[in-house]
Amino acid sequence: DTDETLYLNIPDSSGNASLDVNCVKHKHTIKTQPVIVHNVMNYIKDCKNFVMKLDIEGLEYKVLNKIHQNDNFDWYCIMFEFNRFGGKGNDLIENFMYGKQVMGISHDSINLDNNNFFTYKKGDWGKMQGASDIIVCKNINWEK
Repeated sequence: DTDETLYLNIPDSSGNASLDVNCVKHKHTIKTQPVIVHNVMNYIKDCKNFVMKLDIEGLEYKVLNKIHQNDNFDWYCIMFEFNRFGGKGNDLIENFMYGKQVMGISHDSINLDNNNFFTYKKGDWGKMQGASDIIVCKNINWEK
């Protein structure tokens, strides 16, 4: 949500690198690498609609919060990893999802169909348990 340099924490185990060291399982094997991060609004501020896949190693909630704070978009569809947060940023994610069409994805393939989404309300967090990814849609009708 800002333009800055951060350190990517890369452990010996594959698939567990993160910008947030708290999301890394094998902390004793970490090597760090500087990476430049950018404010997402620099790229989507003039968009009225977009499709986005977020996979930013445990900091997805920061981008979702920035989009939520600046939401003047007609429609969007955002897919993001859900299984890494461990409580951090969950309130920001829940605020982002509130009132939007949401679907959790696990290992099974699911059709993009209105019947597979539900309108997220506060307290629906438990419906996402077991999901590794979440799709959040604003103003999309999948029947068209």
